[in-house]
Amino acid sequence: MSITRHRRRAVVAIATAVAATLVFAACAPAVDAPGASTPSAEPVQGGIATVTLNSDPGTLDMSVSSLQVTQFMGVEVFESLFALDATYTPRPMLVDAYDTSADGLTYTLTLRQGVTFHDGTALQAADVVASLQRFLATNAIGLLIAPTVSSVSAPDSSTVVIALTAPRYGLLSELASPAAFIMPAAVVEASGGKALSADQLIGTGPYELTDYVPGQKVDLTRFDGYVSRAEQDWGGYAGAKHAYLDGIQYRFVSEDSTVVNGLTTGQWQVSMPSNDQYAVLSADPSLRVAPASGGVVNTVVLNHDPASAFASIDARRALNLLLDKKALAAASGAAGELLVDSGAFASPDNAPMYSDAGEDVYAEHDPEAARRLFAQAGVDTVRMLVPNTQPFAAWATVIQDELSGIGIDVQLESFDTATVRATATQKPGSWDLSLTFINGALSTPSQINWLQSGYIAKYRSDRLDSLMSAYNASADADAAAAAVKEIQAFVWDEIPSIVIYGSHQYTATSTKLEGFDNFALVLWNSWLTP
Repeated sequence: MSITRHRRRAVVAIATAVAATLVFAACAPAVDAPGASTPSAEPVQGGIATVTLNSDPGTLDMSVSSLQVTQFMGVEVFESLFALDATYTPRPMLVDAYDTSADGLTYTLTLRQGVTFHDGTALQAADVVASLQRFLATNAIGLLIAPTVSSVSAPDSSTVVIALTAPRYGLLSELASPAAFIMPAAVVEASGGKALSADQLIGTGPYELTDYVPGQKVDLTRFDGYVSRAEQDWGGYAGAKHAYLDGIQYRFVSEDSTVVNGLTTGQWQVSMPSNDQYAVLSADPSLRVAPASGGVVNTVVLNHDPASAFASIDARRALNLLLDKKALAAASGAAGELLVDSGAFASPDNAPMYSDAGEDVYAEHDPEAARRLFAQAGVDTVRMLVPNTQPFAAWATVIQDELSGIGIDVQLESFDTATVRATATQKPGSWDLSLTFINGALSTPSQINWLQSGYIAKYRSDRLDSLMSAYNASADADAAAAAVKEIQAFVWDEIPSIVIYGSHQYTATSTKLEGFDNFALVLWNSWLTP
């Protein structure tokens, strides 16, 4: 069997003296990430950074929880075989080297030596096999991959072999998902497929869990046994990770006023407040305020059940013509640096997944033409099923007013997010549109939930299946980019759902926090100055 060689070897620092040298090496951000701080001094070890998050996800298990707040904390504790760098390119993390067969069906992974879990046990191939099998069975991304995986095996303690039934260009990016994290095989067995309990949160990351009080806090402490990779210039989730901080304290704070007060008084070092606080906090000289990388893609989800108004492509095109995307953005406070005026299903930061195909369709706005198309489709009523939280409630008001303005009767139901999802699933013919946002940092197009047949929208298309297959069969980055462009063009031709705009969240950090590169609240390589 012919083999394509991919060698990515890291210098592993084992001796204490060498480790100390690595810890205090300069580590300025590798790329000009939005809001990245330019260090004004050499790194300092010590101190505890306090971070506010708006809710408690209930777990740090990123395989069973897709919530953003889960990932913010989980990536400090766990690591995957690969990791996305600051340009969203997959790089080896727990892998030292990998080989891909010429037919793209076999991946042979050699693990790094000297890596240990927080419980002191050494990373073994058996741990990887168990963790990947759990990922393939429990996680949304894993379930997308699973049908093309014929086996995951460990021929020896440092080698893992993944065999596929068909080529999958995006496999390394999918294995770079934080949800594909590696844990001890014993923990996988004990978890029984359920969310990991606090005492099972054992990873290989630079910080380890020391306390989890539900609804209040999560405390992490530096893992002194952590062995960093050597690559200083990869950024993102990849490369060298230096745990300069003694610890990270996460506090669950939902009240914006409390977040702002804590930032301005120095109680918190990192927060992600609401959009309406952006200008106020930007004027505070004790803070650095800037858009975060990645961002989200805000979407009107259209139901394709035969009983839905939007089973008709004319109705879908009518709604796109009707929606005033700028008004929707303004309703949520997205403006200036926080607004991404684009109809793409990925953030422009995410070069491998971004395309501007179909932007002319996205930009169309003609309410009179929309009225005619709705009439042609025989649609006089639209049933909205939406979450009752912001920004969804604000968007719902704008959409309701626009539909009513052209004579469409609107029936609006608003519930908490869990009830919306349950209702949409259990009563598929009872609604026409809903609202969501997706991560603009997705690593493959198959991760777009509203393009998945199993999602509440129930969208199915042979043409889309063919385009996804073409992406998976891509031989190189150029072919993959061409496939992404075709999928993006298809989205605006068929309008399975409607991207209304993209937006950046933003971080507000204390000026005492140095080395922070504003990539998904990553805090390794950051330190506190006196």
